[in-house]
Amino acid sequence: MTIGVVVTRPFDDGLMRAANFSVRRTFSAQGAKVTIIITPAYAQLFQKTIERDQSLGHDINFHIFKLPTSDFGLPDGCETLLAASAGIIAKLFMAFEKLHEPIEQLLRERRPDCIVSDMFHPWTADLGARLGIPRFLFYVTGLFSLCCEESIRRYAPHDKVNSDAETFALPGLPDDNIVFTKSKIPYWFKEKGTGYGQLLDEQPAINTLREVEAFLIENPTEILTIIIEDYVQTPKRLINLFTYAGLDKYLFPESKMPQKGEDWPTVTAMVQENHRLLVFTSIASKEAEEGVAYQWR
Repeated sequence: MTIGVVVTRPFDDGLMRAANFSVRRTFSAQGAKVTIIITPAYAQLFQKTIERDQSLGHDINFHIFKLPTSDFGLPDGCETLLAASAGIIAKLFMAFEKLHEPIEQLLRERRPDCIVSDMFHPWTADLGARLGIPRFLFYVTGLFSLCCEESIRRYAPHDKVNSDAETFALPGLPDDNIVFTKSKIPYWFKEKGTGYGQLLDEQPAINTLREVEAFLIENPTEILTIIIEDYVQTPKRLINLFTYAGLDKYLFPESKMPQKGEDWPTVTAMVQENHRLLVFTSIASKEAEEGVAYQWR
């Protein structure tokens, strides 16, 4: 059995890393051929462990993809959000998004018997379905912590206290004695429109946009127009939604849109350049700020 493992991940800590790699090494110890798709910093961290497994006769290897951090103004080697400030999180996610195509190409070439990836790579489920390769989800987070997270996200009890030190109970859980303080809540719950919390809020929109991507993939000569009644106020959030959903490669550039009665390109030209998605917003300022065309230009 050949297993392709996707472990490039924006969030990580020592416990999750160890559990993640233990699962992969277990596959290899049972005779499976394992390829771990990884970025350079993580490869360096686990190089000795993999070499030790190889010395025992296990067929386990890295396939390293360099994260294109410089394309988004990030320092070289910046591969985890644990060391990142809130200001660069969106850029880091976009850098990870750029690895989707090379990873897909690798899996098309290698044709593994299955794909193993974690919660930060939901796109691999769709990829596996397209390629006819089973995808297994690695999800290390326990049920208790997920219930606590859902309670905080749904009821926002931390917004009802007056200080970081004041305690509050988590609504919706069977035990009323489960209490937190605001200082113990991750920043992405306290700072609206940032980090993982932003992605949780945006997931329904991202899921819908991924259906748009699926349509464009299945219909390579079709052109779509989306006109948005826009209430998004967070800077760059609208354009980032399309990037997170993998639609940026289809967007017709706002800078190339005709002005003052000029003619649009032909359908043939738009298809050849793969500019098959036209997006318009109801907020005029987003033309300059995000490169999304104003609907009444």
